[in-house]
Amino acid sequence: VRHETRLVNMKATEVTVFVYEQVPLSSDEKIKVKLVQPDLRGKEHGQHYTVTMNDANQLEWKCVLPARAETRLPTEYTVEWPKEKRIEYVEE
Repeated sequence: VRHETRLVNMKATEVTVFVYEQVPLSSDEKIKVKLVQPDLRGKEHGQHYTVTMNDANQLEWKCVLPARAETRLPTEYTVEWPKEKRIEYVEE
């Protein structure tokens, strides 16, 4: 699964924005969720953001956007499970 959040600062001044994005967490040990992007091992930093994983299993983006600037927050993860197991993915 991959997607991107786009932030645009339409103001004439710099703004700081925090974005929280839930990463799926499996309650079944046979189902593995692996975060591909952002790479948290390297403390990934974009041009206008930093990102960490908080205790609630959420990506926590801190974005400092200059006036009239934009940034994109990429997220990608994989979900693996045994082929004989049926799963249902429900986005809330």
